[in-house]
Amino acid sequence: MAETYEYLSQEDKNSIIENHIRNLEYSLFNTEMSILAANSVATPNAETVTSLNGDKTDVKAKIVALKALLCE
Repeated sequence: MAETYEYLSQEDKNSIIENHIRNLEYSLFNTEMSILAANSVATPNAETVTSLNGDKTDVKAKIVALKALLCE
């Protein structure tokens, strides 16, 4: 990140990043529950399941990108 922050410590930044990751994990879990529900009907809608799996992949990629920003 190119920005320099005068009042945010690295600990503050990590906390913000961790909160974003936590929110993404909520979203990921919710998507997984939606996939389970979509597949539980007599005739699952393939487009819906495919879309939800794409959402899941996107969320996982976002989590990986944010984890790369965490510093010790």
